[in-house]
Amino acid sequence: MTRSVNLQKIQVSPKHRPVFFAEIGGFFNGDPDLAASMIERVLAAGAGCPEQPMVLKTEILNTPEICPPGDTLETYSSKSGQTRQEKYRDLIERKVMPIASYVPLFKMCRDAGVPFVVSVYDFEAASFAADHGAAALKIASANIVHVPLIRYVASFGLPVVIDTGRATIAEVYRAVDTAREQGCQDLIVQHSPDGHPAPAIAQNLRILETYKRAFGVPVGLSDHYVG
Repeated sequence: MTRSVNLQKIQVSPKHRPVFFAEIGGFFNGDPDLAASMIERVLAAGAGCPEQPMVLKTEILNTPEICPPGDTLETYSSKSGQTRQEKYRDLIERKVMPIASYVPLFKMCRDAGVPFVVSVYDFEAASFAADHGAAALKIASANIVHVPLIRYVASFGLPVVIDTGRATIAEVYRAVDTAREQGCQDLIVQHSPDGHPAPAIAQNLRILETYKRAFGVPVGLSDHYVG
């Protein structure tokens, strides 16, 4: 049986309508004004479709030290099909915002009554998001093997969303078990096809059924597919 998870006023389970996570990612390019405008547009879109359950999904990037210096490359694609490579540390450094910049952004969500889920990459961000009203904390796919962070995030008594990315099934098992050992039972596992945007042939949507059977939790698709 699949467990039901509450994201504040929104219930996530196979018996309810699918919940749309309105993503305002990219760390806002380090621009809090851009972040605020994106949140306003998402809230307006949600108000125009009140029958569709929606949460706002955001993230905190408050220090470049989540990524050690080095030559690791990040490859990403635009929706027009262009591909770019960049040193991951360089990408992170140009997107950092002071953690205080997130205070008014989260207040916008609370004032609108829209639950928000926050991807966190370090302990400070996790504590900050929990203190400022996050409905759930999210482990990004890059951190699915970051056992200390998963333990810390699972300790707040909030639901935890685990993004699987390129992880093996063994790594997903370990992440789920780590959260449960810390007392967190309200978990959502998200499948994230590689590609950003991943072509249809690479979606492998059957893995959603595998995750649902393996863990007994709600599952979701974290996708950037065009079309």
